[in-house]
Amino acid sequence: MGATDFGQDMALPFPLDKMNVPVLDIYGEKDFPQVISLATERQSLIQKAGNSNSKQMVLPEADHYFKDKGEELTAVVANWLNSLSL
Repeated sequence: MGATDFGQDMALPFPLDKMNVPVLDIYGEKDFPQVISLATERQSLIQKAGNSNSKQMVLPEADHYFKDKGEELTAVVANWLNSLSL
């Protein structure tokens, strides 16, 4: 989603407002500062797209790589996928 190397400006804006499929934006409570600071912007773009199945979630105690949080991450993704009406 527009990732760059640490300290660089984003090359392209998040395209989340143009997504017509459900989006799950998960980030860690202890994620990189830029990821956390841009969460509100990502959420706004997700909402602008208008897909009621799109969600943003914070995984408690998780870092950027979700180290030692694999089961919790899998559960969050599985619950979201199961909530989708296909």
